[in-house]
Amino acid sequence: MINAIITHNYIYNKNKKTFQNELTTDIIEYFNKLNIFLIPLSNNLISRKKIGNIFNKFDIRLVILSGGNDIPKNGKKIIRDIIELRLIESAIKKNIKILGICRGMQIINYYFDGKTTKLTNHVNFRHKIFPNPEFKKYLPTIVNSFHNFGITENNLSKKMKIIASDKNKNVEAFVDNDFNILALMWHPERERKLQRDFYLIKKFLNA
Repeated sequence: MINAIITHNYIYNKNKKTFQNELTTDIIEYFNKLNIFLIPLSNNLISRKKIGNIFNKFDIRLVILSGGNDIPKNGKKIIRDIIELRLIESAIKKNIKILGICRGMQIINYYFDGKTTKLTNHVNFRHKIFPNPEFKKYLPTIVNSFHNFGITENNLSKKMKIIASDKNKNVEAFVDNDFNILALMWHPERERKLQRDFYLIKKFLNA
């Protein structure tokens, strides 16, 4: 079993008049099947020093940037953005693998100077993707979609390699050249049965 930091969705509870960290049951169960012990990181923990202490204390081998929350388009960062950008920075310095899911994929691209684009008809929608031949046996051909923003091939960071796109040239999955970063625009944890991407993540963890 390996230890992984995972980030939360950050939502405002109108009834309680307070912000809450949110992590869904399905994502916890999904990573349990991959023999990953999740350490949720509060969105209030923005100190680089404290983040570094957690990496060292718990022997972190993976950072998971989860879905939820759109990334603000006006350039103003929310607390979650600050946390995740610092996590990416720390993971790179310590040569720790990074896995991005949906929003997590977008924030990785943003960190490496990529951009996002507003999309339509991508919430609660299933569609076909076209995997890179090298990764074809590890990727499904039909995926779910729960995002308002995406990454076009033209807006992808030059440091990333596309491993799947849709028919409109929106990037659906990418890796970096060292295979220390893997990002998926869909939510593998929301599928009723395990898909091929489960084995891609296993390959990623063992590379």
